[in-house]
Amino acid sequence: MTRETNLRGPIFTPGELHRLGGRLKRRMGGVNSALSAIRGGESLHLQYRAGSPLWSLSCGRCVSAKVAEILIKRPSVVPVRDALFSDHSQTWRYKNG
Repeated sequence: MTRETNLRGPIFTPGELHRLGGRLKRRMGGVNSALSAIRGGESLHLQYRAGSPLWSLSCGRCVSAKVAEILIKRPSVVPVRDALFSDHSQTWRYKNG
């Protein structure tokens, strides 16, 4: 099955758009929920288990890798620079002001 495309990308069916919209709503809900927790004083932590990255908040709640990727790109979420190498970080906090 090939998908028709135009100059801007693929042309989606209404059902595909509905599924994509639901996925986006869930992801943005996760971003907003985690950002609210970080604003409230929680921090975002990165650790590795069995060689795979695991993101969580300091309260213990897990955060998906996609949500964490969105969060650490925000200028209001800053790295603590607490890793072994100075140019890396394992913890991110909310920057006031």
